[in-house]
Amino acid sequence: MKKKRQIIPPLIDGYEYQSYLGSGGFADVFLYQQYLPERLVAVKVLHADVTDDVKERFHAEANVMAKLSSHPSIVSIYAASTATDGRSYIVMEYCPPPHVGKIVSQKPYSVPQALEIGIQLGAAIETAHRAGIIHRDIKPANVLMTAYGRPVLTDFGIASSGETQQGFQGVSLLWAPAEQQTGKGETGPRCDVFSLGATIYALLAGHSPFKIPGGDNSPPKITARVLNGFVPSTGRSDVPRQLENVIRKALSKDPQQRYATALEFVDALHRTQRDIGLPATHVDVLDEKAPRFYDSGDEDQPTRIRALPSFDAQEDFTKAGRFLEGETVDPNEAFRFTVPHPHPLAVKENQRLTPVGFASATMNASGKKSMMEGSGDGFPSADFSVAQKTRQRTSALSAFSIFLVLILLGALVATLWYSHSFDVEHSVSTKQTQSVTDPQNAGIDDIPPPVKELKVLSDPQGAKVSWVNPLPQPGDSYLWEVKHVKNSEGLRETKETSVVVPWEEGACCEVSLRRANGQTSLPEEICKMEK
Repeated sequence: MKKKRQIIPPLIDGYEYQSYLGSGGFADVFLYQQYLPERLVAVKVLHADVTDDVKERFHAEANVMAKLSSHPSIVSIYAASTATDGRSYIVMEYCPPPHVGKIVSQKPYSVPQALEIGIQLGAAIETAHRAGIIHRDIKPANVLMTAYGRPVLTDFGIASSGETQQGFQGVSLLWAPAEQQTGKGETGPRCDVFSLGATIYALLAGHSPFKIPGGDNSPPKITARVLNGFVPSTGRSDVPRQLENVIRKALSKDPQQRYATALEFVDALHRTQRDIGLPATHVDVLDEKAPRFYDSGDEDQPTRIRALPSFDAQEDFTKAGRFLEGETVDPNEAFRFTVPHPHPLAVKENQRLTPVGFASATMNASGKKSMMEGSGDGFPSADFSVAQKTRQRTSALSAFSIFLVLILLGALVATLWYSHSFDVEHSVSTKQTQSVTDPQNAGIDDIPPPVKELKVLSDPQGAKVSWVNPLPQPGDSYLWEVKHVKNSEGLRETKETSVVVPWEEGACCEVSLRRANGQTSLPEEICKMEK
């Protein structure tokens, strides 16, 4: 029997452990409460017994995600460090489970929802590509949903820097293109375009285009379908043929037949939105070198993206000074500005600001200037004494009106405060009582108990793993995962107390009890004895 690995959350200064969220190949994910600022966060903790190469990849993932995490469709990274027990960790935005892979397996998205999510993810992927980062593992299980229902891309564990990368590394067969599965060819931006296409297909069909429900989905069969360009219909009558064709183009087995960039793919999805009468989803792409707007060339419905805004305030002030001094300025530099005093960036420290004699100035397209002639004090020539007296009378009347309004508001606030003071106190005391039993504030002592009596029985399709819930409650479910097998499908959920699993030499099955409020027990594991 293979020795069971203990899953223990590390002690992290400034954070309090809440619950276990799940495990991956080399890391565990826990829910913590951060003290300051106060919020729930997901903490990805590297296993203690990993190799130096895995540690380097983990640290690289933290750096990559931190570089991109300001994007609204990429999970935010708050911190990364090493715990007192020596394990590395990454503190991330907490996105309540489940991930999109689980969501679509239960109920696929509507066409409008799939298009919106696909465009938002495509914008995130385009931003990563412009930063020189290829994700290389895009799939529904790596897409989380924020508390506000926004999809965010996560898990950059096998991302590569640079435009392309040769060689065969980690790969998810159901979502990866041929060049990534065989290691023959460049895994550049078109690789991510393929995986995004497979992900959008799954949003509509509920599964990968290379998985046949109820069929033979062994690794050789999946790879054969990818290499042969097998892309079946989604099987839904409400999916427009245009969208089916867009997805097929992204899933072409020949990289040169796919969209060259994620942005081209997004543009095709935008056109589909327009043609079926849907509003265009906003595209967020940041690139310091990009033009202010990208235009798809379609005058009716262009794809427009916001580039990273940049300006040089010092240079703008210099242009204004040149213009005021009478210098002819290039018509292409036409601008409008107001100069009550020098630009703040042009003023040296402790230098006194002196008003200039012009209230404003405008340059037209011909490069000529026109300005309001003034008296040197920032006002146009006029009877200044009359204007000043009028302003004084107006100011006195305004001050008296404001004083009356403040008295009335004060009386109203005092009345409301007195009449509702009891309700306020009752509300506060109720809130304090509820916080003690709120699952989001539960501590380590409130973790559900682990399952018991984990057993393996023979079954025609593999092995039947069963267990017992020691303390059943309404809404209980179970998270289970088979590890160390070729066709593992990752973490899954069931309401039953048994599952049929593939059972090879060295295979292990982990099972956790999950309450309806999201609290999850530590996993129990059973493994097949190695020869």
